[in-house]
Amino acid sequence: MIKDARVAILSYQHSERLKSELIIASRLIGEVAGLKTDEVLGASKIISCYLVAVLAETRIAYNALSSKILLEADRKILETIRNVELADYDQANRCIAEAISAITTLANDALTYLTD
Repeated sequence: MIKDARVAILSYQHSERLKSELIIASRLIGEVAGLKTDEVLGASKIISCYLVAVLAETRIAYNALSSKILLEADRKILETIRNVELADYDQANRCIAEAISAITTLANDALTYLTD
């Protein structure tokens, strides 16, 4: 629950950045399916590294905001990393979608507070 304007602004800033990063991750995961077999391993490693960076951003946001929504997104990003490592790209994209949904909830809560 957002309690003041400062928290609302921080929540909105962090959530918009995370949404952007997660949308990029989703597009990258979608591209792996079209790669040649010998390219998939390297691409998967790069995507996993990118997701670890997004996970770090999520944890920075959690440390600033202590939002349970960010913990949910954190879990979904970890699950995405595992699915990428298992080459289950469909499930990885489902997990990313759930993380985006959680982050969008945080952004909407912040925007609602700021516009009221």
